[in-house]
Amino acid sequence: MRLGQPLEDVIADHERVLDAWQAGGVRGLVIGRMVFMPTLCAGIHAEGIPAFEPDARVYRALDVEPPAPPRESFPEKRAQLDRMLDGARRRGWVVLIFEPAAFRGAGGEGNVMLDDRAQRAYAARAQDTLAAFPQVDGAIIDGPEWPYELSGDPAALGPYARPRGQARDMFEPIAPAGRALAARLGYDFDALVAAQQRLRDRLGRLDDATVAAHATGGLLGGLGLLGYDAGVVDWLRFRMDALLDFVRGLRERLDRSGRRHRLGMGPRTASFAAAAGYDFARLAEPLDYLLPKHYFWHRGYDGMYGSWARWVQALRSWNPGLSEPSAFAAVRALLGIELPGVETLGQLDDGFPASFFERYVADQTRRAIAATGDAERVVPWVDVGRLPHDGDPIPAGDLRRILSASAAAGLRRFLYHNHAHLSPAEWGVISELCGQRWPGPGQDGYRPPDGFHIHPTAF
Repeated sequence: MRLGQPLEDVIADHERVLDAWQAGGVRGLVIGRMVFMPTLCAGIHAEGIPAFEPDARVYRALDVEPPAPPRESFPEKRAQLDRMLDGARRRGWVVLIFEPAAFRGAGGEGNVMLDDRAQRAYAARAQDTLAAFPQVDGAIIDGPEWPYELSGDPAALGPYARPRGQARDMFEPIAPAGRALAARLGYDFDALVAAQQRLRDRLGRLDDATVAAHATGGLLGGLGLLGYDAGVVDWLRFRMDALLDFVRGLRERLDRSGRRHRLGMGPRTASFAAAAGYDFARLAEPLDYLLPKHYFWHRGYDGMYGSWARWVQALRSWNPGLSEPSAFAAVRALLGIELPGVETLGQLDDGFPASFFERYVADQTRRAIAATGDAERVVPWVDVGRLPHDGDPIPAGDLRRILSASAAAGLRRFLYHNHAHLSPAEWGVISELCGQRWPGPGQDGYRPPDGFHIHPTAF
């Protein structure tokens, strides 16, 4: 179970909540970001305030500035938080901090995949956070990742556009800091920039005939959509190598702290992983856990249906003569998304057909397990409910189908995204599949909060 913001919703009554979770099958806790959020009024929370004082020695060791001390301390809340972490450990749970580098100091604002100073600031804050909470086993990092969507013109995307502040484009320029990293990794930076532009141009020159000629040709034939451009392959490889280099560097710096913490990472689900720079198989080496995002909703942001629609609609906005079926065929060839009976944007509004669970969800699960070689290390994020990431609702019945299809494909465990918006229906499904169905023994008086969180601090 992920316990996100506000922590205050649980820590004051943690024994009853942890008992209920345990009865329902919870065996691990992901907590964080590690901030307190004082209530202003009527359930409105103030900006998060870090739950611990920075240790300047950690930052000095990596030659970066420590963040400023919290503007306010909350000793009673900190005591409650520590008691909850102790309670989770007493139950034998794995306890991991979400985003341990949150609220890092000056210098940490750069692209951590490209900028050495940003990497050191990130690692220092992660070390400091883990040291402040010795009860925990390690941490989960949420990215970093490269933009993986085709944002196109927001007006052209219409109802499929990501919410304001969430729109990023796969063809954003590579930051100048990438030049030194490219050289270190054996790439020509200028060639990468040129290849990125050629790919953008190529996707802007599609028509029905070109798609028909290449989209069903398998891997080798599908390369025709990219113009058989070796530079484009290098551009994709560079993005994967840069992300992997960051994770390996973080792993090494955390290990130098004197304690071997467990480390997990939450990449996109397999269809979008390569576009976002994730190489599951190579990431499995420095990571203890791979947490691919089983995020499937339409619209909003980060959901598979919504991303699929944006790719289709962006290609059509770039290529006015491209038909909707051809745009779907192109995306199918590029990303491997294939669902029988889903061939139009309108059909995405019909919800998930049976083939979605039997084929797509199962395939995404199998691919992650195969990449790591160990189902115990694959723990997908699962998010559904009333407004997942500002997207269309996913009912509890579909949650059951997602989990059942994943289990049939070999999955052993999953991470529910955020307790703050767990509904009674979802907890009923989870507890029935994983433990004792709620309400039941050990769950007296517990009720899921069913919050309606859409603000980024909720995630």
